[in-house]
This record gives sequence, C-alpha cells and structure tokens, in this order.
Amino acid sequence: MSLANVRSQENMDNKPEAYLIRKVLLQFHTKGSIVLIPIDTKDIKMDTPDTERERQFWHILGKYFPETAKDSLTKIVASAPWLDKNIRIKKFKIHFPKLSTKESEDYRAITKRFHYAPVYYVSNPVYSKDKNTFIVYIYSPESGATTIVIKKNAKGVWYTDTEISEYLI
Repeated sequence: MSLANVRSQENMDNKPEAYLIRKVLLQFHTKGSIVLIPIDTKDIKMDTPDTERERQFWHILGKYFPETAKDSLTKIVASAPWLDKNIRIKKFKIHFPKLSTKESEDYRAITKRFHYAPVYYVSNPVYSKDKNTFIVYIYSPESGATTIVIKKNAKGVWYTDTEISEYLI
C-alpha cells in the first residue's frame, strides 16, 4: 500500500459519515454497491427486554441531551441533516434513491432495482454539541436494527463506541 493510499484511508476516518458507511455498513465488503434510504423519525421504535431498556436509541440520545425533554428528542432527530450524498468511497457505488414512502417500504422492489445490493434505512445522524460524537439508527430487513454511537478520538479519528442491536416493531 502506497503512502498516498494510507493518507486517503486516514482522511476517510476523519469524515464521520464516510466512516459510518465504510467501517460499519460495508465492513464485510471489498467492493460493490449499497442503497441508503432515509428512515423517518416516527419509524424509530424499538422493542428490547426490560433489562436493555436504557440502551435503546432514544435513551442513548437522551444521555447526550439530558436537558432536553424526551418528547423534544424526536424533533432533534428530524431536524438533523441527513447523510451527505456527495460521499465517495473507492470501489463502491452508493445509491441514494429518491423514493416515495410507499416505494421505500417495498424492500423486494428496491433490491431488484439495485441488483440485490444491501439496503439500509438510516436515521439522521445526531451530533453531540461538541461534534465529537454522533448517534445513528440503522435498519436492514436482512440484518435487523441497530443503534450506533460513533466518537472521535484524541487524534481526530472516528471509531465505533457502542453498537446495540434492536428489533423494529
């Protein structure tokens, strides 16, 4: 691997959304394509055992915004900007299809349209006030749902801090 490739990889980890796509969603792929679809805030509902209750998306988000009323957290997620559609990752094609609500619910049609590429429904990434942490909810009909907390280390490199599997109701 050349020095230029190493720098390119380092720079990739400095962009939080690129890190999310490359290291989390595409971690087991070396090339191909992926379909990313925005998930509506109202669709982020989880069902976990009572012992896991505090690990749900809204509870994690509440820990980063403790002064915010719980009913206001949905507004924070809904108003957060979605993933940057200009993200480019070498050897991967990232599809951001514009779909109606009805079309986005037809998983079979989406996979067929994009030649059976993995499909992920992704919430708006919500950043902490210091911009060193972000929380995102991801759902895939093939692999289930997960809440992911991604943080920036002292060197400015993003890493997965917490990943909790959940079940969509």
